[in-house]
Amino acid sequence: MRKAERMYAIAQYLHSTTGRTLEQIKARFDVSERTVFRDIAALIEEGVPIVCETGRYRVVSEGRKREGNLDSTDLQLVRIALKSGEVAAKNGPLSKALARIINKLDQLLRDKKGR
Repeated sequence: MRKAERMYAIAQYLHSTTGRTLEQIKARFDVSERTVFRDIAALIEEGVPIVCETGRYRVVSEGRKREGNLDSTDLQLVRIALKSGEVAAKNGPLSKALARIINKLDQLLRDKKGR
């Protein structure tokens, strides 16, 4: 599993109301403790709202969302996937379109934070 795919999967896995322990995350993704810490740190750096309470990691929900609407976590994960370089080559035919989409996602995320 590629790093971007794993990070996306970890973020989705942490959408649990009770959260997940370090051991659960390690076992689920067959990675080391250090890799889990690095991936969680990278997700947090990208703006995914992850908290650790009583040894359990979880994504903080923005509350109930309507079907089909993307929350900040969804937008951050799309942004991570697009920036990973695994979607298209940096100078490939899609690079300008991807840069434009990333800029739009950044603006949406700033708008959501300002609410």
